[in-house]
Amino acid sequence: MTVIAVDCDEVLCQTLDAVLAFHNFDYYGKPLTKEVMTDYYLYKIPQYNTTTPQEMLNYFAPVLEWEQHKTIKQVPGAKQKLTQRKKDGHTLKVVTWRPSKWRHSTQQRVHDNFPGLFDDVIFAEHLTHQAVPKSQLCKQIGATIMIEDNLDYCIDTAWAWITSFLLDYPWNRHYDPTIHTGISKVQRRDEISL
Repeated sequence: MTVIAVDCDEVLCQTLDAVLAFHNFDYYGKPLTKEVMTDYYLYKIPQYNTTTPQEMLNYFAPVLEWEQHKTIKQVPGAKQKLTQRKKDGHTLKVVTWRPSKWRHSTQQRVHDNFPGLFDDVIFAEHLTHQAVPKSQLCKQIGATIMIEDNLDYCIDTAWAWITSFLLDYPWNRHYDPTIHTGISKVQRRDEISL
């Protein structure tokens, strides 16, 4: 059957909501909400581009560590839809941007919230010197489908001939179906057809 790669943050878990709430919707002295985000990588947003990738990692770190990690909620409907995909015989694997320094808390969170659903959790190590493109990781595990919330990662996987589904979030407003071929932007998970 098909191997489906599934991103973790904003696809399975509402990580950004937990991170923003933890910091009182403040990003290094400036107010921040999901609605104003034009990129998931906060340092790429014009009004926040004085920060660095390392500062973004530092911003996420308190929530992605052990105790605070428990405050991250599931994305509504994710478990039900993916459980059906698993029952249909598909293999599900998490492919996350996260660095492996958060391996234990991430694996525990996936195991606790999605028991028996995923065969593996793979770390792309983005924002580190060991970063690996998600397309390369998908090829290594035999994934032919990627479910993602980040347009940049979808572009990467689509270029590698991996069917890519992009969830609709404010930071994906630059998606253009005439330019971003091979990517299907979906409002809801039930729009993902296999």
